[in-house]
Amino acid sequence: MITKLFLFLFPLEEKLIDVPQEIVPVAVPAPVKKAIALTFDDGPHPEFTLRLLEVLDRNSVKATFFVVGKQVRKYPEFLREIQKRGHDIENHTFNHPLLPSLDREGVIRELERNKVEIKKQTGFEPVFFRPPSGRYDVKVIEAALSRGFIAVLWSVSGSDYGATDPENIKQNVLFQLKDGDIILLHSGVEATLKALPGIITEIKMRGFEFVKISDLLKVDNELAKKETYIYKNFKPFILEKK
Repeated sequence: MITKLFLFLFPLEEKLIDVPQEIVPVAVPAPVKKAIALTFDDGPHPEFTLRLLEVLDRNSVKATFFVVGKQVRKYPEFLREIQKRGHDIENHTFNHPLLPSLDREGVIRELERNKVEIKKQTGFEPVFFRPPSGRYDVKVIEAALSRGFIAVLWSVSGSDYGATDPENIKQNVLFQLKDGDIILLHSGVEATLKALPGIITEIKMRGFEFVKISDLLKVDNELAKKETYIYKNFKPFILEKK
């Protein structure tokens, strides 16, 4: 009787108790976003810039503005508004000349004058520049790199300069769009303003994220010491020296 009571109170085999295991969170990598840079040339424009900024704000898009120095001097308040809304401001020369027509000193003067004008209004010194009409040669790029300016062209064009049909501009942009592309548009074109909401909507539906040029491209000072290069998309394009 005593033995039975002892075994009842103190069983020989331990009873297993299920204890909930601690759940260790597993880091799941976020999906890699495809990046697109939206850029606008030739501003600021008093009749277009604020309207363009409103479209970008409504769609939560940040862009890059390649501005012309003589326009900045005329309309500094619009340049400051671009900066205030969080967009990149970069260099499109002071007078908008075709840079290959200038000598080395002339190229540097155009870029430096605009840099000074931009800094005076914003406190920011631009690093990237876009040659007007996309015209350049090795002389132009070497002169620019010697002063720390990196050329940025484009891989997709809306062909909007002088255009009047918003649908054509939209289709030009959306055709064969891919990760890392740089889109060229102009800030002083009415048809571009009309096309822009549809362009943004479609690009977002395709899974792209809009980024500024300063986020898309890397400033590689070591590369500049060894090579003459430009950007057409997110990868540096090395120029052959003749």
